Amino acid sequence: MKLKLTTIKGNRVDVDILNQKLSIDALDIVQVPYKRTTTNVEGEQRKALRIENPFLGYIVLDDKSENALNEEINKQINRELDERKRKEDAIEGLTLLKQEINKHEYFNYQIRRMQDDENLILTPTPPTSDINALARQYPLAALYLKAEHLEVNAYYYNQRQAAQRTQEAILGGATLEDAKKIAQDWEPGDGILEAVLGLDLAHID
Repeated sequence: MKLKLTTIKGNRVDVDILNQKLSIDALDIVQVPYKRTTTNVEGEQRKALRIENPFLGYIVLDDKSENALNEEINKQINRELDERKRKEDAIEGLTLLKQEINKHEYFNYQIRRMQDDENLILTPTPPTSDINALARQYPLAALYLKAEHLEVNAYYYNQRQAAQRTQEAILGGATLEDAKKIAQDWEPGDGILEAVLGLDLAHID
């Protein structure tokens, strides 16, 4: 999606939101990558588009253009989220696994609350589902959930990257065997997810 916007000085800026590039008529720059940031304009912090090539600079949009850019970016984010959800819904067993894991997590949370507060009386009902059995029944969904967690929580950058690649491969329709080959880079049996959940998902066939 490309937008025709205007700076506070009246220059025209064409912004390619999807590829995060822009061109601006006054500087005769074509398809320069940009990042969103803030800069000081006459003592006021304003949102700006930062470019680093062919030189360092900040492009500050007028209010109307800034609002238009924000609106379109939000639309793009929502489109991407909707598309990702559509692909996740197509992964067999993923929705069910998420639901059952949430039940176990909530049960564990209630137990911890009672341990922390002796005066708190709760009667949590233990979940009846067997997460290990579900993980073995839906191994691709289980692998996706582990990769999703590790992308955020892994200590090493290369593990986070490999976990992200694993997710993207599964969303793109990869088979379990192909996804496992990518997942080898972040050691899917290391128990990282299980420690957080208080569950045993390490031994997934």
